[in-house]
Amino acid sequence: SAGDCAVVIFAWMDMVGDACFCDMLRFRASTIVDLGLEHRVGATSGDYKIADPGLLRGFLAFALIGMIIPTIFQTFFVAKLIKRASKKRWLDVGRLTKHSTITVILISFTDPDAVILLPFNPEAY
Repeated sequence: SAGDCAVVIFAWMDMVGDACFCDMLRFRASTIVDLGLEHRVGATSGDYKIADPGLLRGFLAFALIGMIIPTIFQTFFVAKLIKRASKKRWLDVGRLTKHSTITVILISFTDPDAVILLPFNPEAY
């Protein structure tokens, strides 16, 4: 339904926002190093305080771990769900290989709510 699609879209926008935040941390740390400002950590430059590039990279590492580990677990559980549901004939296997369904499967690796959009047979509910 449209409500299910909206949930998936907003959840995936959150994932994209997290990825952009990680890229911003990486970019900020590399810019400080590229401009040779790492020796001025804590000083104010314009409206901004110069951050420690090592601290930014450490925070980036934790942010990436916080994104990658759940994605690995989610990929495992979605694959397990699809395998089990296919064996029990809960999924419409003919629609399972369509491009749109494959896209939903890939999105569900990062967004558990996308599982709602898999082509389950009405009897599966």
